[in-house]
Amino acid sequence: MVWLGVKHTGIPVPQIAYGYTLQKVGDLEKKINSTRRSWSPQIFTERAAAGKAALAAPDKSFAEGKAKLEQELAD
Repeated sequence: MVWLGVKHTGIPVPQIAYGYTLQKVGDLEKKINSTRRSWSPQIFTERAAAGKAALAAPDKSFAEGKAKLEQELAD
């Protein structure tokens, strides 16, 4: 526990850093919740349709996916 306390907060006694760490966790949680989009059935329907299209033409899907990844790497 001492090692983790020093590693994350610079304070060897975890009980002293508890408030600071709890605040950091709360801030990160707010950031995650504000950027997360809400999930709806529409998203899963779109993903299923995209999967069906990819399975219908696997060669084309593979080539498009590869080109997309190569472009992302180049960027």
